[in-house]
Parts: sequence; structure tokens; C-alpha cells
Amino acid sequence: MNWFLLALKNTFNYKGRARRIEYGSFLVGSYLVAILFAFLLRASESLGLATFATALSFLSDLVNFVFLLSQMALTARRLHDLGYSGWWQVAMGLVGIVLVVLMAFGFASETNVELGILCAVLMAILYLGSQGWLIFKDGQRFTNKYGEDPKASGSEVAEI
Repeated sequence: MNWFLLALKNTFNYKGRARRIEYGSFLVGSYLVAILFAFLLRASESLGLATFATALSFLSDLVNFVFLLSQMALTARRLHDLGYSGWWQVAMGLVGIVLVVLMAFGFASETNVELGILCAVLMAILYLGSQGWLIFKDGQRFTNKYGEDPKASGSEVAEI
């Protein structure tokens, strides 16, 4: 929980390095929050609570936007821990956007459904592969050009 809060606290911090535990904890925490919102939204709609569902949907969008900002900064710091520029996440995002556009065109016409399926599979592989790499690849030991080794400098999470 503290690692999740540390990521939120550093939403606008694109400098320094982030450990695997911070990245993974934030991913799991944000997925759990999204699942909770989806469950509550579905329940409120099925109970006929339209006004509550609308307010909940707005709140969910707001929380997801904050999580997106946190995720971008955290990914930059995680890439720094691996010795890469944070701008590499832009390249990963652009590939994802191209695949979404191709997938939309593929599913838009009945003749190109295979293209849509192929792009969906490629997106899943790209996403799972990049997230797995960021979660499981150990960061560079010692100080690199982005800062000190977060494992060596003690636990930042104790400050929260």
C-alpha cells in the first residue's frame, strides 16, 4: 500500500529512479481500483440508480486520469532505473496507437476481421511484454546518470 501511495505522491516527478516493487504495486493497485469501480458501476446500473451511476462514472474517469499521470511519471522513473530515457514510453505508446487504429479498421469491415484480431493479439503481447519487462527486470546497480540506486539509498517508502 505504501508503494502505491509513493507512486501517487510522485505523480509529477519525472526525475530519479523507481524500484520494481513500486511499479508493480502501483499497477496492481490501480487495476484493483478499476475493478472496484467497474463492479460498483455495474451494480448501480442494474439497481436502476442512474444518477449515482453517472456520478460514479465521472469519479472513475477522474481517478483513471490521475492514475494515468502517475503511471507516466512512474514508467519514466522505472525506465531510468533500467538505464533508459523515460521518452521510450512514447515509442511504446505510439506503437500501441498504430495497432489500435489498425484494429479499428480491421473490425470496421467484415473483410478485414483477421487484421483486427492480429492487431488485438499484437497489442496484448506488446502490453504484457513491456509490463513484464518493467516489473521483472532488475534495475542497474549503483548510481547511473538518472540517480542513485533506489535499493542502496534506503527505503523511500518509510517517508510516507
